[in-house]
Amino acid sequence: MKRKEPPDSQPVKRSRGRPSKSSKAAKVEKNGSRGPSLKIKIPSAKSSSASDSDVLLVETTDSASSLSSLTDSDDVQKATELLLALKRGHSEAGSKTQNRQPEAGSKGASGTKRQLEDEDEDEDDEEEEVEEVEKVEEVEEVEDSDDEAILVEVLVPVDGAMDSLNIGLDITWDDFLTEIATKLRVRIRDLKLGYKLSTSMAKDPPHILESRQHLDRLLEAAKKEITKRRKLTIPPKKDFNVTIINRSDDGTKKKKDGKKKKAKTRADSDEEDNDTDTGPKKKSGAQWLRELEALHACDKHGGHCLMTGEGAEHVGLSSSNLSLWSLLLADGNYKSITQPPTHLNLPLQNGSKASTSRRPSTKPDPAPAPYPYAYPYGFPSFPPGPYPYAGFPPPPPPPPPPPHALLSTPSPRASTKLRKVPSTESHDDPTIYPKISEWLMSLDASARGEDGNKFRQYEDVFAQEGFTRIIELEGESAETLRAIFPTMSLGVSRKLITYLKADCSKARKLDAEMRAAFKL
Repeated sequence: MKRKEPPDSQPVKRSRGRPSKSSKAAKVEKNGSRGPSLKIKIPSAKSSSASDSDVLLVETTDSASSLSSLTDSDDVQKATELLLALKRGHSEAGSKTQNRQPEAGSKGASGTKRQLEDEDEDEDDEEEEVEEVEKVEEVEEVEDSDDEAILVEVLVPVDGAMDSLNIGLDITWDDFLTEIATKLRVRIRDLKLGYKLSTSMAKDPPHILESRQHLDRLLEAAKKEITKRRKLTIPPKKDFNVTIINRSDDGTKKKKDGKKKKAKTRADSDEEDNDTDTGPKKKSGAQWLRELEALHACDKHGGHCLMTGEGAEHVGLSSSNLSLWSLLLADGNYKSITQPPTHLNLPLQNGSKASTSRRPSTKPDPAPAPYPYAYPYGFPSFPPGPYPYAGFPPPPPPPPPPPHALLSTPSPRASTKLRKVPSTESHDDPTIYPKISEWLMSLDASARGEDGNKFRQYEDVFAQEGFTRIIELEGESAETLRAIFPTMSLGVSRKLITYLKADCSKARKLDAEMRAAFKL
């Protein structure tokens, strides 16, 4: 609301402080013709003293009335509103002035505080960096000590069994090759290695191991796995290890399998007309022998005969014939159990016929040796069947046997085709001893081969070294065999030497009995 000004005077100016006496008198004189006025003092927002108060002059519109008779409600209302507006404005100005001073003070204090906080943060950052460097150094020291403490278990196959050794992460390539070659009993230059981690799947192929880089990858993978296992709260049930694979054995196995396959192909082509009756597969020589004995048992003659049909002639089968037949079946070189192989050289296959008249056979006395030879030398005598025959029975006393006996049961000595007449000196005649190849075959087919040692796997190496008959190895030791066969275990070499000496002694004893029988 605006103040009303006199029409013929200048606007009223507000003065600060107490007005002087001269000014008061001038105002009285000047305003002598005006109506009564009301003077109001408004305290300043800065100070409450009377000298600093603002003075406001309010005039009435009625010039004829006096101040005491001021009863116009409009004038009173205007004055009141003006007073309140001025008071409100001074209050707001004072509050703004008071608020500026604390803000300035707080701004200075906050700046100082912030500077101190920044300095503290810089010091904390430096301390944290120092602590991090110390922690890294400690971790590196711990890792170095852990690397020295980590040992990797390595499994090495030796003769079908597993041997183990522990290697450190700092092992050299040359030391590693020396350790493995010692375990495998082979020369370092003949090593052809691979490896497989125990954490790998069974179907995963092995990794190659032929250089220092391959060994580093192996050790890095082992270190990672072992470190991971150490951090686990519950350790895994299966221990971690590395299995070494001798890849050079694969080539030897393929070579032997190839030779065996060729021999089997030739036998199949020779006997393609005699494979109508096929027996069960994967039987041992002893199992085939028992089956042949049961199939060809002859109640009429009390032994074993080959019968070609009803009313046909009987051809006698000796223990030598049955032993050789069973071994051919066990090796897979022959399949028929009703038609004999050509290796037996039976009279019926040569076009001759045997007489049907035979005297009742009597059971001969068993051979004195518990392990006599059959055909050829080295073929064992299997458990007795319905006809407890011997491999080399002593010659019958005079009179000589009838002719049909020669056709049905050929002489074991003649069937071997090693010699026809014993020599005068047994030591000068190596033919009384079995060949090594036949002898090894007999070991696998007998009870001596039930442990699965597979003695025939050494046949080729014996031949390459120039050994033909077992008498040539009688004076050797187990260490000599291991020198010839680096992969042969000590137990197998001792078994071979024991069997070899026993069979050489039996061969000499049997030869002496034959000499005495023929009076040579």
